[in-house]
Amino acid sequence: MASDLRVFPCPACGETINSMAVQCPFCSAAVDPAAAEAAADALSKVNQACSDASYLRIVATCMLGFLVLRYIPFLGGTATIGFLGLLFAVPIMAVRWWVRFGSLPSADPEFVQARKIVLSVGATSIVFLLAVVALIVFFVTRGLQNHR
Repeated sequence: MASDLRVFPCPACGETINSMAVQCPFCSAAVDPAAAEAAADALSKVNQACSDASYLRIVATCMLGFLVLRYIPFLGGTATIGFLGLLFAVPIMAVRWWVRFGSLPSADPEFVQARKIVLSVGATSIVFLLAVVALIVFFVTRGLQNHR
């Protein structure tokens, strides 16, 4: 029953109202059912985008935590596995977010902030991934040259 509750901002006064309402309880403006459903769908997508961006930021922070934990005795192996897993997962999650929500037309301040978060986390993680791959290639080729 609670999953049927969908809300959207009233086009007249901007207050959040139920999409099933026939008129706004705040300003008494008439509500078009088709417009209400479309607005509720758009708000639902914006809310999901903000939630996913917040989750992405948390996962990126965990990746940095794993990087630090690598240097603690007895945790190094597990932390390395976690770090390497997230090193690849975070850029993929950022690209996935951008594909799903990047073209969403919204001026909602929280969505604008979510877009900035995904852009900064995604760009930073991609640069970090490329740096780690470059270091691995460097040390592997250097090691092969030393064995000759």
